[in-house]
Amino acid sequence: MKYKNEILSFSKVQYQNGVLGIQVMCQEGPFATLSTNLGVKPSEGCFWLKSWSENQQLAEFMVSNGYVVLTGKVAQAGYADAYEAKLTEKGELFVF
Repeated sequence: MKYKNEILSFSKVQYQNGVLGIQVMCQEGPFATLSTNLGVKPSEGCFWLKSWSENQQLAEFMVSNGYVVLTGKVAQAGYADAYEAKLTEKGELFVF
């Protein structure tokens, strides 16, 4: 997928507590971490979307372009909210 001037893909990772993490990769290597690891586990196949700070525009792009869907669950992440999310079929096409 193309975001700004970068060609991006997803890499699924697993945090030490078994929670799904999503790393966004560009041609040069890691681009951003789309997920965050909280004390609350997300639903099966879901992750906590880090949509604040440097990730705000990227998270909005992923949701508005149909790569990620929000489930409606929200968890506190310090002073910000993390939204439970899942890669869509379209998003899964970019997992490598």
